Amino acid sequence: MRAAWRLSTNALGGRRSRTLLLIAAVAMSTALVSSVACALASLTEGMAFRVTSALGRADLRVKHVAEERFDASLLEVVRADPRVLTASPLSQGALPLIVPESGAMASPLAQGIDPATEYELTTPELDAGRAIAGDGEIVLNAASAEVLGVSVGDTLEVARFGDPIELTVVGIEAKRAIELVTKPVVTVSLSALEAATGKTDLSEIKIALADGTDARAVADELAAGMPENVMVQTTERVTSGIATNVRANEFMFLLASILSYIGSAFIVLTGMTTNVVERQRELAILRSIGATRTQIASSQLMVGALLGALGACIGLPLGIALAGTLAIALPDRLPAGLALPPTELSIAFAGAVLAGLFGAAVPAINAARTSPLRSFGMRAQRTSARAIVVVSILGVLGVLSQLVIVGVPDDGQVVFWAYALFGLPAMFTGYFFLAVPVAIGVAMLVAPPLSRILRLPGGTLKNTILATPMRHGFTAGALMVGLAMMVSIWTNGRAVLNDWIASIEFPDAFVNGWDGISAEQRARIDSLDFVTGTVAITLQRVESSAFGVAGIRDFKTTFVAFEPEPFFEMTNLHWVAGDPDVAIPRLKEGGAVLVAQEFLVARDGFGIGDTFTIQRNGEPFDFEIVGAVSSPGLDLVNKYFDIGKEYANQALHSVFGSRDDLARVFGSERINLLQVGLADNVSDADATEQLRAALGTGPFVVGSGREIKQGIIDVGVGSMRVATAIAIAAMFIGCLGVGNIVMAGIDARRFEFGVLRAVGARGTLVGRLILGEVIIIALTACVIGTLMGIQGSWAGIRLHELLAGIRLHLRPPTEMVLLGWGVLTTLTVVIVLPMLIRVSCTKPRELLFSVKG
Repeated sequence: MRAAWRLSTNALGGRRSRTLLLIAAVAMSTALVSSVACALASLTEGMAFRVTSALGRADLRVKHVAEERFDASLLEVVRADPRVLTASPLSQGALPLIVPESGAMASPLAQGIDPATEYELTTPELDAGRAIAGDGEIVLNAASAEVLGVSVGDTLEVARFGDPIELTVVGIEAKRAIELVTKPVVTVSLSALEAATGKTDLSEIKIALADGTDARAVADELAAGMPENVMVQTTERVTSGIATNVRANEFMFLLASILSYIGSAFIVLTGMTTNVVERQRELAILRSIGATRTQIASSQLMVGALLGALGACIGLPLGIALAGTLAIALPDRLPAGLALPPTELSIAFAGAVLAGLFGAAVPAINAARTSPLRSFGMRAQRTSARAIVVVSILGVLGVLSQLVIVGVPDDGQVVFWAYALFGLPAMFTGYFFLAVPVAIGVAMLVAPPLSRILRLPGGTLKNTILATPMRHGFTAGALMVGLAMMVSIWTNGRAVLNDWIASIEFPDAFVNGWDGISAEQRARIDSLDFVTGTVAITLQRVESSAFGVAGIRDFKTTFVAFEPEPFFEMTNLHWVAGDPDVAIPRLKEGGAVLVAQEFLVARDGFGIGDTFTIQRNGEPFDFEIVGAVSSPGLDLVNKYFDIGKEYANQALHSVFGSRDDLARVFGSERINLLQVGLADNVSDADATEQLRAALGTGPFVVGSGREIKQGIIDVGVGSMRVATAIAIAAMFIGCLGVGNIVMAGIDARRFEFGVLRAVGARGTLVGRLILGEVIIIALTACVIGTLMGIQGSWAGIRLHELLAGIRLHLRPPTEMVLLGWGVLTTLTVVIVLPMLIRVSCTKPRELLFSVKG
């Protein structure tokens, strides 16, 4: 073992510049993986912090099925259960407020709480002041404080008949990062709200259970004793959001780690293979003087392990520092600060070491198998045609494996897991091997014109590539990862934006009443001159297991209740299946629904004429499916306007039914949204202002459909830009590997370059020759990276269809592909440029007498 250790340390120390480049490549891969791990963990911790702050530590909640009020006596029923540790009542209602000094008025939504129990279950986030402690105090959110023009210590009055109620502002609530639209909300005591509104019933009861209690079982038992239309459900703390997002984040971390470390391993593999070929004479001499095959192989494995370990030691703290910088720069997105997940960081360290070992395994075997006599002549041997054919076949098999795994099964769950565990690595490995024949093809096509441009002797550049196709091809394979990521990101992202988001047609404006919209308020809107019509809509969530990935994501379905005739006059739906002339009368009759096209794509057994069943308090209600339409717009509007409630539920798919059926099944006449048609001669700003004035004071949000749509597109484009930065970082990691290979090639060919210089060639000729090789490597990486990115995009589109029922089209964005080609080629040339300048300036004598191996 001591001999192997000495051989490995001598190999690393003898070529320090190239060793540093390999270490840098592994370190950058480790930094990328560890920063992603810390960022995901920080996002998860921040999500838990936000959800706990917003939703509390309650395990159960008692609510009316239509979100209406219920009798306060149910609070004592809940508290009588011995498994209930804390039960905290909540009441909601509009609270008209006046500032005595300025006369400013507002009517925000008030939450009446019992401070003694509420703060056992929630932790308020405040920008200033403190939480309420008694009846004469109020906490405002930032929007309400701004509207009223008050701060901590000011006094407000409740506008009502009788004696005024004075409330002292004791705190200003922080803006929640998960809200896209800030809604005016205030918090007062339950008694104060009852005195102001005259209502003693409740909107919700939050319940905390003893540790170890089965929340779902308790919910079922309590629900059995509740009045009709009052339900007991588990909260997002139990059902949610957090556990599934943790699993999803862990899986995404696993995928990112696999991709990064496969790329890192291939970089080490290429560098180590080049090192072994270069040191064949040295290894032959060692074998001749008594070194065993085991010692030779062990030394190569130690080199790989040392490269991985040194890279991990550098990359791990670098990745943590990058994530820490992100936490400092985005405190609103990462409110829990920087999280350091020990398991994921351990995987990042171990993955770097394993990448080094994996990359060194094949060179170690080759070094041990080669006989001493044959090793002395290795440099004179060309790569056999048989080896190129074998590598090409392996590449084709890897690519085809991914196509079969993704394209043949129709079960989305099977495709998802098979692709993640087998298809993705097979595709990556396949394109890595295919880089060898592609490099040969690129050299045959590009070398002649490139030689003329660089003024190289005819045939020199092409023959150089063809003499070592494995080295050049594998170098391109290690370089392709970042470009493949970039192509896949923009192809899939553009498909979602163009085929799904851009196809959404919104009505001109929407009015959302957080506490509902009354018939009188709707009438006032209808009376405005520029309003061409309104449609009342209620969005009622119902459970569905039709979509998502088992064990990671579960989506819910929204029952969209509307008035059929005016709805279809205002909303342009695309009919995927069914006849509107038949479907619309059936909707008016009742007992019929339309489904979104996603139902027909993602679920077997659902079609026109089939039955869709909704369960309400254990009682089934059957609806006939009379049509399928394409319109995800209403779900997105609901998510935009009410992001706080939809945060854990992720409603993406809809069934459309009549408001008469809503009243029959759910006992609700509530209006959540008004679709508003506007005349062409009114601007969005003027319409929004007059709509708000017509509604009066209250917790209302008025928005433009065009603004919502553009906001969604902006978010999507922004996310793709962030992902592009990560892809460029991956390109840079690959370029470090290229730099190592180029440096190895220069070292191996110093004598050749010295001969060229000695017979009269200029120093720039050597630099131009190496530059030509680098350009061909970069072009090969561009070709296979683009192909792999497109194939990965196809897999993503296929998964969208199988798991989410969203049909997308494969259209690679030409401008982003060309940008990726330009960035990759530029980075590669910039990385190797100092080496080219150095070898061009080296004297012929130094080149002739500096050969190693």
